[in-house]
Amino acid sequence: SAASDVYKRQEEAISLFEQGVDCDNALSAYNLGMIYFNGNGVNQNYDLAFKYFKIGADKNNPLALNMLGYIYEKGLVKNVAYKKAMECYKCAYENGLKLGAYNYARFFENGVAVEQNFDVAFKYYYASWDSTNPMSLNKIRMCYYNGFGVEQSKEKGDEMHYLMNNVDAWNRLDYYRKGCLLYTSPSPRDRQK
Repeated sequence: SAASDVYKRQEEAISLFEQGVDCDNALSAYNLGMIYFNGNGVNQNYDLAFKYFKIGADKNNPLALNMLGYIYEKGLVKNVAYKKAMECYKCAYENGLKLGAYNYARFFENGVAVEQNFDVAFKYYYASWDSTNPMSLNKIRMCYYNGFGVEQSKEKGDEMHYLMNNVDAWNRLDYYRKGCLLYTSPSPRDRQK
């Protein structure tokens, strides 16, 4: 059946990723972490996700670093550890993941685990700006409108607002969100049970 084929492919993928981890492949460790984090074909297990993200993070894989930061920030394995989360997010950014800068900036904007500092928040929100993260444009826009970490400028805020309306960036985010909803929602057949 189709379901057993999917299960078999998932088992094969997990086996291959485990072999990759044995060969020191950081991306394999990240992928295994995501499998256990989301419970794809396995029981959801944050401890195993943490283990594999840590392996990838120790090799400076920015995706693994970012997810490890998320686990620390949310306290999914141990107690909440904001400082460790911040270190992971900053390191993810320093290794090429702009989303890491966005996540790092949030701590300074909100004064979580550090003194509130809009200058630092703006710096990292600006560093996180690219066409795949329209949320960073929104943060930059608000900084300009309110003068947080930057000289207040309605004109620059309006410019960011204009850029935010870039259909491609928002469409990519919208497709992602819809995909997540479909992936995590029960099927119509399951809802009838």
